[in-house]
Amino acid sequence: MKKYTVSEVEEILNSIDGIQPAEAPLYTYSKIRNRLEARNTMATGFQLKPILVIAMLLCCIIINIWMLSQQKHIVNKDNSNSSIADFSAEYGLHDSYTN
Repeated sequence: MKKYTVSEVEEILNSIDGIQPAEAPLYTYSKIRNRLEARNTMATGFQLKPILVIAMLLCCIIINIWMLSQQKHIVNKDNSNSSIADFSAEYGLHDSYTN
């Protein structure tokens, strides 16, 4: 390790006396911020308004309720005219158990 003399240390310490902080050109921060915001808005793309989202959800719920009610009517009609005996006769299941 090199040992410095007092004069060399004083010379090094005096060399940093004239250092000033660097300054950016005017409006640099605002330019960079505007570019970042522009990039962020382009990345998000199309934004739905809350009223449109609520309307679409309401339509989906109404369609689901209607489909469930239609399915319940179909199931009730099928169950009223059929029985397990008719089902086994249709597929020939009663013959397989008797053998």
